[in-house]
Amino acid sequence: MQDIPYGYCHCGCGQKTKIADATRPRDGWVKGEPLRYVMNHHRRKPVDEYWVEEDRGYASPCWVWQGNTRDGYGRIFREGRLWNAHRWYYEQARGSLPEGTEMDHLCRVRACVNPDHLEPVTRTTNIQRGYKARGKPTHCKHGHEYTPENTLVDKDGAWRCRECQKANMRRYYERHKERWAKRIDPPSLS
Repeated sequence: MQDIPYGYCHCGCGQKTKIADATRPRDGWVKGEPLRYVMNHHRRKPVDEYWVEEDRGYASPCWVWQGNTRDGYGRIFREGRLWNAHRWYYEQARGSLPEGTEMDHLCRVRACVNPDHLEPVTRTTNIQRGYKARGKPTHCKHGHEYTPENTLVDKDGAWRCRECQKANMRRYYERHKERWAKRIDPPSLS
């Protein structure tokens, strides 16, 4: 029998267990003592069972995420927090991301978690590569054409529509004009 250190899961996975918040003899818990096993450990799949290898037209096959997603990106709960799955796989294979960078999917498949298809880049570079891959947009999501007169460019290189921004400001003003009308001017300090 292997010797498991105090406070670690007895299955041999090497993960630390939580401290029992109550005594429950039926479960073998003693308040203030570490649990024997990681909670719900029996439900966890090995990390390579969450994705399927598929050819999506890139140089090598994509590892397409099959688990929980958000906006097309895989999500995984590991090390006590919720991760974007592609980032977790990248950090397991290559180490942590440099400061000020984000992951770029070179294969352009959001659900891909293959570390060979990921590269840490700045946000501006990521946006520019996305535009290059799918072409620059000609219209905003509300149908206004992007012309030099109607286009605002953010610091990170993203485009915004002036018409939409004006409409948002009008709606904001309409929602708040009653509050502004009720304001009392502060007394002058003369």
